[in-house]
Amino acid sequence: MELLDRQKRPPELIGFHWLNSEPISIRDSRGSIVLLEFWDFSNHRSIHGLRYVTEWHRRYREYGLVTVGVHSPKYEFGRVVENVEHALKSLTIDFPVVLDNDGSMAHAYGVRELPTRCLIDRDGFVRYWHSGEGGFEQFERAVQALLGEIGYHGVMPAFLEPLSELDLDGTVSHRQSSELEMGFLHGCLGNLDGYNPSSIVEYHNPGYYLTNRFYLDGKWIQEKEYVRFEGAEGELGLLSFRYEGSGVNAVMHGGGAGSRRIRIHQDSESIARRSAGDDMTFGAGDDGQVLVGRPRLYELVRNEEFGEHLLQISVESPGLEIYSFSFLTTLIPDFVQRN
Repeated sequence: MELLDRQKRPPELIGFHWLNSEPISIRDSRGSIVLLEFWDFSNHRSIHGLRYVTEWHRRYREYGLVTVGVHSPKYEFGRVVENVEHALKSLTIDFPVVLDNDGSMAHAYGVRELPTRCLIDRDGFVRYWHSGEGGFEQFERAVQALLGEIGYHGVMPAFLEPLSELDLDGTVSHRQSSELEMGFLHGCLGNLDGYNPSSIVEYHNPGYYLTNRFYLDGKWIQEKEYVRFEGAEGELGLLSFRYEGSGVNAVMHGGGAGSRRIRIHQDSESIARRSAGDDMTFGAGDDGQVLVGRPRLYELVRNEEFGEHLLQISVESPGLEIYSFSFLTTLIPDFVQRN
């Protein structure tokens, strides 16, 4: 976290649309402390950080903290008001959120990664700045310090306990695979056929898998942000890749009304219940499935241990859009520090 001197005044919040509130002015909020959280509902790091921000909003608003979320979407579906509204309900976010659909506010503030959060003091200066994950206790200390500057000198709430072992200070985690993009703008397609933008290509699984690449089998179309399965009903599509991590999230969209079903195999076997992510469901005697509807982040895999795996996703219905995969890490046990 970066402590700044009292020199930088923040730009005003001028966004596409406001949710949970009428527009909030930075200038008119002087005398209070303003917490700005730049985030995206399809970003798993953002979702993790929002658990803390939501609690800080609940704890400190009566003392003079004004919390504002600035939603800066990576993908086109994140610019749709209805999709953001649904995300706020799902994440139980009740603080004001402004839609930064063209990224102009993130650019004006110099945001380079999500999540990024900052604190603005009572006189309208940016005083604290944090980019990326972690640093939650230090940031909460900064919140309390600035609230003290506006005159509150009573007993503050105890600092939040870490919501994950990964949030403990001084811990060291495994290095997981980097995010894997699907669309032709930034994607890493491994098939020798390559991308043919906005055209249907029938791919064939090569049977070998390089790291940091994904491989398709079946009929797929590539757009700038995603790949979409275009096989006929009864045909199967397959997407495969190797990864290192303890879990896998995917940004996906069913692509229309209803849901699209996918099945997942890890290391050539069906995902066991103990390794299933929250979005996997199991019926009597089946090997599990994920029903993909609204565009959002889906948790597919949550392994008990960190490791290297081959993941293969079978798609049974046309129209499914896959945007990206992100991977979770775990602590290296010898480096875990506990109080």
